[in-house]
Amino acid sequence: MGTNTSPVQDRGFWGKPAFVYQPDTDTYRCPVGEQLQKRHATVEARKLIDVYYNQKACGACPSRGRCTAGKEKRIRRSEHEAVLDAMERRLNAMPEAMATRRCTVEHVFGT
Repeated sequence: MGTNTSPVQDRGFWGKPAFVYQPDTDTYRCPVGEQLQKRHATVEARKLIDVYYNQKACGACPSRGRCTAGKEKRIRRSEHEAVLDAMERRLNAMPEAMATRRCTVEHVFGT
């Protein structure tokens, strides 16, 4: 899950939704089953971003051409992504909630 803001899918590569976050090990599983570990963190716009990749597995992967144009696939995860994932699950469970919110709460602030 998570917000997908990358244009890589438009260029024919696997996007972030194809990679499954595994919270118990704090890793991502790629579509061919390899694990991408958290390698470092960076701060962008005052937000902590963790960066996951597996240089060794990506270098030998026969599917790398479908995954990335670089040496390895890098997945970025915000420190708040778990909260966003939980919200997305709740909204998917009851899609009518946003319609109700638009008519009640947001209308007041929009006018």
